[in-house]
Amino acid sequence: MIRDYVAIVAGISVVATLVGLSGPLISLLLEARGHDSTTIGWNGAMPAIAGLIGAALMPAAMRTVSAGRLMFGGLAVTALGLLPMALTDSLPVWFGLRFLLGLGLTVVFIVTEAWLSQIAPEAQRGRLIGLYSTTLALGFALGPGLLGLTGVHGAAPFIAAAVILLLPILPFAWVRDRAPSFHGEETHGVFALIGRAPDLMLAVAAFGAVESIAFTLLPIYGLAHGLGEVAAATLLTASGLGNALIQLPLGWLADHVDRRRLLVGAGLIATLAALLAPLVIADSVLRWPLMFAWGGAAVALYTVGLILLGQRFKGAELASANAAFILMYNLGFLIGPPLAGYAMQLWPPHGFIAAIAGLTLLHALVTVALKPRPA
Repeated sequence: MIRDYVAIVAGISVVATLVGLSGPLISLLLEARGHDSTTIGWNGAMPAIAGLIGAALMPAAMRTVSAGRLMFGGLAVTALGLLPMALTDSLPVWFGLRFLLGLGLTVVFIVTEAWLSQIAPEAQRGRLIGLYSTTLALGFALGPGLLGLTGVHGAAPFIAAAVILLLPILPFAWVRDRAPSFHGEETHGVFALIGRAPDLMLAVAAFGAVESIAFTLLPIYGLAHGLGEVAAATLLTASGLGNALIQLPLGWLADHVDRRRLLVGAGLIATLAALLAPLVIADSVLRWPLMFAWGGAAVALYTVGLILLGQRFKGAELASANAAFILMYNLGFLIGPPLAGYAMQLWPPHGFIAAIAGLTLLHALVTVALKPRPA
């Protein structure tokens, strides 16, 4: 188990670095070519749309194709989606390539998380998933930093992306033949499994929405409260640090307390932190700790949800449940910014807080109202 876990986490952390590099790279190149923010925003939505479609199709794929082959297939599609961007400036082609990029990444992440959930011992599940989430957060953070070395223009960033895509091949190949089988008859499709675990699916949808809202509008909210551009941007830094540093203690906690209560508690803490933001955001001392706490509580919706997913489902059913989990994340990520943007138009600028606090509170209340599900 240790060999499989180390190889998978090492490989996926490199893939996360690619995600962190490709997002800002594509947006900055589109902006430099004179495309407006609406066009850039719709292009940025293509991976989420691809994720919705890919997640719906993955359970059938995982019942017929080995996890190892799917992993390498996902990497190949990811390369086909990103690297040809260096060869063309065509906007329609970039939309298609961005869709392929999102589809390939969806395959890689669904296979990875189903694999990890399948092999993790129950007594250590929280810590192992917490470590996995930590490596993802660090990879996402490292990717944009690499652009400082390669620059945005020319071939250098795409050469770096090609090298990054080669790096996971060795660890994945090391354990390819040890991948668990998700073959077998599966009577519950993705959408049925959403109904079988509504608390987990709502949690990950809320996190997807809140994460995309923060990426898109948190600096704008800071500017509306009189912060300078640098101070407003560092709000994301503080929440990102909370995201990364909370994962290991969160995983340890998930192995020692009731996980469902932990999921509800995370939603309530995220709600409270959001509601406190208008009171402290102008305070240079207090806003960083608050954003740190908010980022940590928000990401717990994903991490604890993933831990509970592996606790409740096994085998072929786990593959479908994980695909449903990723589908709901992408759905939340897609609808979050338009929802918060409309709320900010109705109640400027506090609609931002109303949107994110409303989402996390809704998750907590619905989860409390639902009957506890057996392990």
